[in-house]
Amino acid sequence: MIRTFITSIIILLTTAVFESAVLSNITFLPAIPDISLICVVFIALHNGKIYGESSGFFSGLFLDFLGACPLGFNCLFRTIIGYAGGKFCKILNTEGFVVPFLIVLISTVMKVFLVQVISLLFPSVTVAYKIISFSFAFELLANSFLAPFMFRLLRVFKNSLVLRPENVN
Repeated sequence: MIRTFITSIIILLTTAVFESAVLSNITFLPAIPDISLICVVFIALHNGKIYGESSGFFSGLFLDFLGACPLGFNCLFRTIIGYAGGKFCKILNTEGFVVPFLIVLISTVMKVFLVQVISLLFPSVTVAYKIISFSFAFELLANSFLAPFMFRLLRVFKNSLVLRPENVN
C-alpha cells in the first residue's frame, strides 16, 4: 500500500512539473493538456475513493505550488474529481480507447464546472474558462485523446501503482 502511494506521488509530481515547466512554455498551444488530471482519474478508477481523493489532493497541491493559483484552489476540485472517479473503481473496463476517452471528457467538463463554482470562494482568482471558446475545446479534446495513451502508459506501472482488489476501499 505504501509503495502504491509513493509511486502515485512520484507520477503526479512528475506530471505537474512537466505541465508547468514544459507544456506551459509552448506558446502555440491554446491551452495546456491536463496530464495530472488524467493520472488522477486513472489512479482513482483502479484504487478507489481514498486513493482517488488523496491523489487528487496531492496533484492539486503540486500544481498550486508550481503555478500562480492560491493554495488550495487546485486541491479542492481535484480531490472532488478523484473521489468521484473512485466511486467507479473496478466497475469500468479501461483497457480500450472509448471508455478512457469518455471518462476523461466527463472529468474535464466536471473540472471546468468545479473551477467556475470554486472560483466564487477565491475572489482573487480570475477564471480563464469560457465554456464556448477555442481554448476550452482544445483542452477538452487534448485531454480526451491523450487519455487512452496515458492509461496505457500508466498500466506499465500497474504492479506498483494499482492495489490488489482486496485492498481497494
